[in-house]
Amino acid sequence: MPIRMLFIYAIGFLAQFFFSARVAIQWIMSERQRRVVTPTLYWLFSLLGSLLMIVYGLFRNDFSILLGQTLTYYIYMWNLHAQGYWMRIRPRVVRWFLMLLPLIVGVMLVDNIDEFLHSLFRSEDIPWWLLIIGSLGQTIFSLRFVYQWYYSFRRGESSLPVRAADGAFVGMLSPAKLLSLFISRADLSIPVGKAPLHHCGHVLASNDRVHDVRAAAIRNAHNHFPVVDEKGMLVGTVLKRAFAEPPPVRMILVDHNETEQGIPGLEEVPVIEVVDHHRIAFAATKDPIKYTADVVGSTCTLVARMFRGAGERPTKEVAGVLIAGIVSDTLLFQSPTTTDADRAMCAWLE
Repeated sequence: MPIRMLFIYAIGFLAQFFFSARVAIQWIMSERQRRVVTPTLYWLFSLLGSLLMIVYGLFRNDFSILLGQTLTYYIYMWNLHAQGYWMRIRPRVVRWFLMLLPLIVGVMLVDNIDEFLHSLFRSEDIPWWLLIIGSLGQTIFSLRFVYQWYYSFRRGESSLPVRAADGAFVGMLSPAKLLSLFISRADLSIPVGKAPLHHCGHVLASNDRVHDVRAAAIRNAHNHFPVVDEKGMLVGTVLKRAFAEPPPVRMILVDHNETEQGIPGLEEVPVIEVVDHHRIAFAATKDPIKYTADVVGSTCTLVARMFRGAGERPTKEVAGVLIAGIVSDTLLFQSPTTTDADRAMCAWLE
């Protein structure tokens, strides 16, 4: 056998070694942690195996191999990026080489397209019907990762939440778990509810407070958590990094400034302004805030004053609400806390 063919076969066998090793590593690490995991090495070995198979397919002029590996090559790369490993590959030129390799191969094929097509479609070693079957098989085989990428990209995670026939949450199914089910020869025709899927260690309820579950979620080994309603139906998933993100809302306290008097979870939301006429008992803030307070009988007086200071006239409906608030808080101006400012603002609102 020529040395060139031995070299080509060596590339192919090395690629298959990486593809087999990724499954073995996933299985060993899952057994050690007693839960199904998709380690970074799984995607790294997938990328290396795919890279070698592209080179192998180029040497062999095998269109089906080039097609199948091109479909999944960048998906492996995306999963490495999603797990935070891609940017750790050094030096940077290696990342650029990995990203550009399929494009370089494509340019090489375009430059020699006539020779490639002649050797591919008129090869006596590869009948046309076998080429079609091989290309179809590679496409179907690769579409599992295409679907995995599409589903994961929309949710920012690498695993698929699985529901039973009645919609109830069952577990988290990762691509590696799917492979392990095939390897273990599990009966994939059984109902999903009875399948040996991985149940996430921490399932959240839709009414859980972030403050109550943050600590447990951060300590948990998983990167995502299913969220179920009161009937156990899956309504979504939450990524671990979401617990470190700032709240999407800001709060303005009106007619009170004590945290105990606010809504549940107020301590978790940044307060950016306070408008109040009670005693000051507000907790310290991280950043400076706007604080409007005065010795008046009603906070509505302060709100009316803010309208007038801005040169705006409240609508008839809003003015009526403010007048009602002033009259109520001051007990028809008979309360000892009533001030001339309350009477003046009430007259202005009329």
